[in-house]
Amino acid sequence: MGFHFVPTHPTHYFGKWWVSTSFLPTLLTTLENGGFPLRSYPPHFEMIPFMFILILGMTFFFGVHLLPSFPTARQTLINRFGDNRYKSGYSLIALIGLVLIIFGKSQTEYIPVWQPGLIAFQIAPYIILLGFIISNAMYMASNIKRFTRHPMLWGVLFWSLGHLLTNGDLASLILFGGFGLFSLFDMWSANRRGAKKSEQVYPLSKDLILIVVGVISWSIFLYLHFYLFGVPVIQYL
Repeated sequence: MGFHFVPTHPTHYFGKWWVSTSFLPTLLTTLENGGFPLRSYPPHFEMIPFMFILILGMTFFFGVHLLPSFPTARQTLINRFGDNRYKSGYSLIALIGLVLIIFGKSQTEYIPVWQPGLIAFQIAPYIILLGFIISNAMYMASNIKRFTRHPMLWGVLFWSLGHLLTNGDLASLILFGGFGLFSLFDMWSANRRGAKKSEQVYPLSKDLILIVVGVISWSIFLYLHFYLFGVPVIQYL
């Protein structure tokens, strides 16, 4: 038996969103009648719970990742719970947020906002390639950190930009737009807290290795994209 909430009182329509004026009374009445009967409901009404799950997951995920931007609050939590419990709680909340994001995005109804053109699909993979290369500099020795303080955040920004170019639905705009805005804010916040560029110089061979690793990981991602997300992207190269 599926869950189909059926409003029996007037509703208000806001763009693509329907909000019932009497959710709780109707829900209780339906439960008392023994289930959730199949009836007609306003367009996109079933989309709302999954969209809420997506946004809730993003709130959890971004919330814990933004804690370093608020040193006083972060230190208060560490003093109260201890460093190990803080790190465990941090990781657990981030993981819960990621699971909610994946589930909410996969279940949310497709609501078109704009239609990407063919050129967007052709250039997006190379924007994401740039993100793969730069983000690897977070963990590999290279000269990239001499030019940017935030290779990982730049990688996330290019990843989100590539996906924004090729996904014109509401859920994708919220998801990838949210990651892009988070990256920009976190860069600004880290700069305010004194993040500095690296002064260490590496041989160019380190940069070449970084690029090769980035291209290989990007190629694997392109191949697996269809099997992981159901969207083939190799055809646009």
